[in-house]
Amino acid sequence: MAMSCINMFKDPRDGQEYKVVQIGNRIWFAENLRFKSDTSLVYEDNPDYEKQYGRLYHFDDLSDLAPDGWRIPTKEDFLSLEDCIDGFKNFNPISQKQILSMALRVPRAWRLGGIDKEGVDALGFACLPAGDFENGAFGNLGSKASIWSNSRSEYDGDSQSAYALEMNGMFAGVSLRNLNGAYSVRCVKDA
Repeated sequence: MAMSCINMFKDPRDGQEYKVVQIGNRIWFAENLRFKSDTSLVYEDNPDYEKQYGRLYHFDDLSDLAPDGWRIPTKEDFLSLEDCIDGFKNFNPISQKQILSMALRVPRAWRLGGIDKEGVDALGFACLPAGDFENGAFGNLGSKASIWSNSRSEYDGDSQSAYALEMNGMFAGVSLRNLNGAYSVRCVKDA
């Protein structure tokens, strides 16, 4: 089985506790990071959103965010999630990206429409639609999640972007995000 529950992790820096889960050969935070950095943001400065969705971070902050023994995911860490969903293809979705979205999203938390299917959180990743901060404004709460990797763009002409796991109610996949945005963070370590 690709998933097994692993108690809780308590961040010694601030005492925050996080659910963690083993997916394949990695142990992931099953919640977005809530560690307060000097430039981190809380969606619309609402403390209820911080508790539920975590904080939003700029790419330049990533090097100092992970607790000892943990790291910010790489692009390859996110791609490894796709390798763990083979057993969940019985949902008959239209693509691998839709399977991944269904397998990672928590049920009943996303504003869905069209042909979107409800998430099943089959891997225990517990992805929530935490929204983002782009172009000087908060947006997409309830409908989208973007989770930073520490991997900058591989394309020479696109040095102002980095990879993130991006998800909406229908699709999930690794894509490029602008370095000026603020997105969620999950921590990971090898099992």
